[in-house]
Amino acid sequence: MVTSEPTRQNNLTLLWNQLLEHNLHPEDEFEIAALLESFGWTDKRIMEEFGILNVFQLATELKLLFQSEIAVSSNSYAEKETKWSAFFRYFREFMRGMIFALPMGISVLAMLSLRFSLWSYVNLSTRTATSIAIGTILSFMTAGGFMQSMAKQGYFYIFQDSFRMLRKMVFRLIIVGAIVTVLVSLVGMVLDILYPELPYDMLLIALLFYIVLNTLWLSVAVLYIIRKELWFTLLLVIGIALVYVGFRLVHMNIIVAQLIAMMIVVLLSLFLLRSFLKRAEKEKDRGINPRLPKASVTVYNSAPFFLYGFFYFTLLFMDRVMAWSDNSGIVPFVIWFRGDYELGLDFALIALTIPMGISEIIVSRLMNTVWSSQKDYLAKQYQKMNNNFTLQYRRNIIQMAMVTLINSVVVYFSIHWIFSRHFLFLAGRVQIDSITNQVFLIALIAYSFLSIGLLHSVVLFSLSRADLVMRPIMLAVVVDLVVGFLLSRWFSYPEAVWGLVAGCVTFLVLTSRHAYNVLHHLDYHMYYLS
Repeated sequence: MVTSEPTRQNNLTLLWNQLLEHNLHPEDEFEIAALLESFGWTDKRIMEEFGILNVFQLATELKLLFQSEIAVSSNSYAEKETKWSAFFRYFREFMRGMIFALPMGISVLAMLSLRFSLWSYVNLSTRTATSIAIGTILSFMTAGGFMQSMAKQGYFYIFQDSFRMLRKMVFRLIIVGAIVTVLVSLVGMVLDILYPELPYDMLLIALLFYIVLNTLWLSVAVLYIIRKELWFTLLLVIGIALVYVGFRLVHMNIIVAQLIAMMIVVLLSLFLLRSFLKRAEKEKDRGINPRLPKASVTVYNSAPFFLYGFFYFTLLFMDRVMAWSDNSGIVPFVIWFRGDYELGLDFALIALTIPMGISEIIVSRLMNTVWSSQKDYLAKQYQKMNNNFTLQYRRNIIQMAMVTLINSVVVYFSIHWIFSRHFLFLAGRVQIDSITNQVFLIALIAYSFLSIGLLHSVVLFSLSRADLVMRPIMLAVVVDLVVGFLLSRWFSYPEAVWGLVAGCVTFLVLTSRHAYNVLHHLDYHMYYLS
């Protein structure tokens, strides 16, 4: 039934504001029509709501009614935001980026104070620690691709306010990830039977931790995508608390306590995830219910992101594999956990927290400026626009480098100061020896380069140039492998950390070149995305 004229006009205004949330400057009535259809407006629904025959007539009427707003919408965007609102927005972005790295910091803090975290324990035998390390590395490498694919597909559905589709896609990928986990576990069992390298008890622990951790990463990754990052951190704290209850109060075996705690966290995260998505679906969903794209289409669209996730975590762990597989000493198996090496890397990871927050601010500010100010330039001024954004980005990189350097220095001396004062109940086997200190210092250098390289890669992803990130990350893994292998075999296993440095430098140099090349031709990429 067609509504009254005042109500009709009000509904048209609301609909127009909804369109502007997704596109500040629709080019013509055809683009407006496309947006309307993407929101689920059919000819039948338009006739019932507005008394208009079809979507094209509605698009034409909207353009005629609000044409003046189109002309000034993008130019007035920056004026609507006060300095305080901008400050708080960037502060939220900073916290969002920092919280992404916060769980690792909490895990290290728990190790220092409690001597255990959700998946590690200081007093484990080297044999057991080796099994857990194998399972942990495999879990990150397997889940990394699925997490990146979830992010790629998830942000698309969030942009469309299609939370029902988001929920269906997320649980589809979780199920596929679980199936892949089982298949990888079966392949590992078969290979160990054919080429026995690990005793069955070590293989069992490795596979148990692999399966549970892989499921954990898959279930909590979406919380970050839907901006529930604090829940991710809270779940980690809950998991550590459960380990404390099981291990210290109930006197369970630490491995059993950790596995039970992780399974409970997985169930909690799945419950929270479903609840959050159901609530968002009820409050914001457009009401349309199309089918998910065919699996072949999803695989094609997500393949670069999946591969990036796999190679990114491979880059982070390759030097560990090179160090732990060095058999120059007397080691019983093909891979043997080195606690002093691992501790140095764990300390260095803390230094990623602040740069990740700064990176989030830089990317958010850059992309907001790009899209909101593009109409400030005439077509013939495209080179001026490209140069301005390139200059702005160069300044941001210099700021990022300075913050990263200062942050690394502060982290290095803070850790040593904490140990020198015996804070956090530090005693016993948690010590910074010469090898840990060497790895800690060199890894800080590597992660500093990595943080800037990740900034370049996020910019490229934001401009839909995932292809320009793939080659750098793959070459970085190869460089990490070659340098880490050669130095650890020529000298000693701690020198494998230089492979991490070489890989991160390779990633930084190549992504830097691609990012600046894209910004030099920003007008083309903006046209490509529009």
